[in-house]
Amino acid sequence: MLDQLNFAYGAPTACGQIKQSPEDFCVEEALGFELTGEGEHLFLYIEKKLLNTEDMVRIIATSLDLPPNTIAYAGLKDKFATTSQWFSLHLPGLDNPNLDCLNTDNHRVLKAMRHNKKLRIGALKENHFKIKIHQLTDEQNELQQRIALVKAHGVPNYFGPQRFGHNGNNLQRAKEVLLENKKIKNRHLRGIYYSAARSFLFNEIVSLRVKEACWNRPLSGDVMMLAGSHSIFPIDLIDEQIEKRISEHDIFPAAPLWGRGKEIGSEQALLTQQQALSPWLDWCIALEEKGLERAYRAMVLVPDTLQFKDDLFTFSLPPGTYATTVLRELLMPNDV
Repeated sequence: MLDQLNFAYGAPTACGQIKQSPEDFCVEEALGFELTGEGEHLFLYIEKKLLNTEDMVRIIATSLDLPPNTIAYAGLKDKFATTSQWFSLHLPGLDNPNLDCLNTDNHRVLKAMRHNKKLRIGALKENHFKIKIHQLTDEQNELQQRIALVKAHGVPNYFGPQRFGHNGNNLQRAKEVLLENKKIKNRHLRGIYYSAARSFLFNEIVSLRVKEACWNRPLSGDVMMLAGSHSIFPIDLIDEQIEKRISEHDIFPAAPLWGRGKEIGSEQALLTQQQALSPWLDWCIALEEKGLERAYRAMVLVPDTLQFKDDLFTFSLPPGTYATTVLRELLMPNDV
């Protein structure tokens, strides 16, 4: 789904290959809070490979004889990777179970501690990435230049292909539910399909802003999001203070995740948004009719501590963002 979106700095010339093995793509979650050490929720920090998040939930449930709905997590992780992820188990009035059964070649418990609240979606400080690049070719020596650009200005905060399912299947299901009135009884699946549709529309807005070179700078009537939060505010006047705060990564221009709600943007920002969404008005109307509430997401993603050394990328990203959106601005897969 990313191959049709505009590049912020033009298509990269450096090429490389990732994910030749699960050890090539490592992700570590960092919680956004301290665990109390007591309470009816047992938090497990589990390292796993060749298992996605839902696979691990099923393994925990089966191994410990727990209902799957008593197991929570903060975010979804890829299958073909090595990921260290937090889970919480609701165990009111119960002692800690024997966790030895969760230690195998493909998964093991790194930490276990009690807490007084359930783990919630998005309750992370950040995700730490270590990504090995194979068969790197950088004939024009542009990779380090691009890294400098990304560190200074960020990348477009596109939703990655994981959001849309294998071969974009989630988006096809979304079309069937939203426009063809197909009934899906499973509430969780409906939510996935609605999210895919909203993510697609968001990407369309950002891609047009990238094309017009205004994805990381303000337009009149823009909506701004405060870094590290979901707090938003509209701007009328673009002054030196707004420009300075954007350049310092304190605030970012934001675009809607479509749903019902008052239009906050105006002027040039609203006109650009309407241009991007004009081919998809039936999707927008359907999302509103399904009761989705409008939210906002920053259009700019700035990776923290981005480095490339010994064919290894290391960086950190906030929850809900994608390493693929960073990598696509730095190098092209060499099988394309």
